[in-house]
Amino acid sequence: MTQQQKERTMAKTRGVFALILVPERKHLLVQERADGKGWELPGGGVLPGENDFTALAREVTQETGLIVEPLEQVGTPLIFQEDTALAFTCKIESGALSPTEEARQHRFVTKEEIRSLTLLGPTGRLGRMARMIWDGFSLMEEPATCDSCGKCIEGIFLSDDGCLLIEDDGIKRHTWPRLDPYSPTGKVEPNPQ
Repeated sequence: MTQQQKERTMAKTRGVFALILVPERKHLLVQERADGKGWELPGGGVLPGENDFTALAREVTQETGLIVEPLEQVGTPLIFQEDTALAFTCKIESGALSPTEEARQHRFVTKEEIRSLTLLGPTGRLGRMARMIWDGFSLMEEPATCDSCGKCIEGIFLSDDGCLLIEDDGIKRHTWPRLDPYSPTGKVEPNPQ
């Protein structure tokens, strides 16, 4: 049984969410839910028989009007009770943003602007949705280079202590500090060992 199959059997629901980034402007796409519960990333539930990429492309089109290509999983699955959430970077292929039955409006925001919006989830700390949003902003920060953080895995993932995002370009390894608006430094602090 693959890791994804194990996660599916444990999870009651599996949600996939799009990190649609504009790195040169440091903007991230968010949407206001039509039910008035706040702002979130485009995305939603994986249907039986769907893979994560197919589900994410379908959900983003339904909620935004955009056709996207999912690229890379960012981080490990975020699990709360029996529900799993995953974020993926996505590239816009075509389409145009428009309100839908599920989303009142869409907005490309900076990390400063996101603070003024009511995000879906708990206040005063990072819930799953806010964690995925801040990980998107983390990917747009200037990278610092290191030889090895000791916990690197291929692709864009989080380290075990949750403080680094990594990417391997085949020549050297780059790390990005993982942002946290509730930390005194503005970054996730490593867990003491």
